[in-house]
Amino acid sequence: MIIGAALPTAALERVTVADPAVATDFLYTLPGGYQYQLYAVLYRLATDANAANRFGAIELTMQGRGCKIIPPFAHVANSTWNYRFYVGMDSLGAVTDSDYVFTRLPYPFIMQATDTVASDVRNIQAGDQVSAIDLFLYRVRVQS
Repeated sequence: MIIGAALPTAALERVTVADPAVATDFLYTLPGGYQYQLYAVLYRLATDANAANRFGAIELTMQGRGCKIIPPFAHVANSTWNYRFYVGMDSLGAVTDSDYVFTRLPYPFIMQATDTVASDVRNIQAGDQVSAIDLFLYRVRVQS
């Protein structure tokens, strides 16, 4: 899996997040004892046949403050797209031939224990499913 040429892949850790219930966004809370740099968020969104456009996004909550990153591409009914948010991407784009949406993170987000990473699917429908969730993080142990 290629997630970006500018990433220090040898130092990154891959965290696989459990799939949430149908019609629900995923939410991952960073565990204690470390400080984190978030380099990538990847997930798949399969939409049901309800005629409504969705917008796949992510929401980061850091120290109680939220940040939403929303690509400007409408995800149509009855389709599956792979969302890729990562540092090292040169531009924003959608490749509909292979159903990928690439969105650049401007820099690695510095995050602490109890901060959260979540999907934020706008206009989610009853049969929509978020799955195949991976986070790529660099972590440093916090000295107490």
